[in-house]
Amino acid sequence: MKTVLTRTLTLIACSVSLAFGIPGSEAVAQGSQSNATEQGISSDVAKLAKQEGSVTWYSVFDPDQMAKLVQDFQSKHDIKINIIRSTGGSLIQRYSSELNAGKVTADIFSISNPLYYHDETEKGTFKKFTDKDLPNLKNWPKDAVLGDSTVLLSINPFVIAYNTELIKPGDAPKTWADLLSPSLRGKIGSPNFAVAPTYVQFLNMWKNTLGSEFLKKFKDQKKRYFDSSVPGNQALAAGELAVFAPTMPVFAQPLIKKGAPVKFVFVPGTTGNPIYAAVSTKAPHPNAAMLFMNYLLSGKAQQMINEGVAATLLPGVDGSLKLPEKYQAPNPIQARDRANDLLSEVGLTN
Repeated sequence: MKTVLTRTLTLIACSVSLAFGIPGSEAVAQGSQSNATEQGISSDVAKLAKQEGSVTWYSVFDPDQMAKLVQDFQSKHDIKINIIRSTGGSLIQRYSSELNAGKVTADIFSISNPLYYHDETEKGTFKKFTDKDLPNLKNWPKDAVLGDSTVLLSINPFVIAYNTELIKPGDAPKTWADLLSPSLRGKIGSPNFAVAPTYVQFLNMWKNTLGSEFLKKFKDQKKRYFDSSVPGNQALAAGELAVFAPTMPVFAQPLIKKGAPVKFVFVPGTTGNPIYAAVSTKAPHPNAAMLFMNYLLSGKAQQMINEGVAATLLPGVDGSLKLPEKYQAPNPIQARDRANDLLSEVGLTN
């Protein structure tokens, strides 16, 4: 089973590399326009979806992203989207309790943990599908699908954000190694790497590329840990920090749009936070769930999810990022096996 998952994740990593021309790509818009024409789901499913009337979406996506998607979808369909937004760990705990009780609420489940999707698909938790069930899937590379049940909707690259009132652009850290500068000691904020597997996977990338010594030196930088990247980036904007890293454009960009003195740097040799989606086999609204899932695979939805902040494997989506040079797909199996040691090296516990 582990070999099958490893092979699947390797295929996704190769697909990412091919889609974004890695190495050598820059973190800029991928295409000038979306060439993925939205394809409607069958009329029978659409009719039943309307009768069901709603979809409950468990998701880690940014609230602003989800709000735009819901508004657009509901402008086309008389179906209400109920959002339960939390961290991946909290959503897994809630969803697992529902499964154990035999009372599933979630129709669609979107988190960043491919291991969970793999294990639960093997148990029959998530519905398997083809492009006959989801017509928009025809536009996607086959390697974007895990286990015939789960689609990789978005890849959020990790970046370095800095306060422009405290650091001049020319002096901003441009590599991970720059975070060890003595001038930044006591001025760095970071996410608490123990709160989510995606951050452990980031530490795993650091260990593979920069070695254990780098992690130990980073531990000594007197940084401030945040249990969520949202308040971390807000502290950066308020001038409480000079640098917040690692972070993602999806957290920094809204502050920048509001005029905050924040910029971010795409770092060569980074990894990212992938976000997936799957439909519950026991979805209370199975047809509405498939209708909304097909919508999430459309070019328009992918643009709203990824424009300016993330990358998609769907070709030709306007505003989607190209991933930075030497981007590395995360290795969740290795990171999971190393988690305790990785966290210990930066002064944290699991």
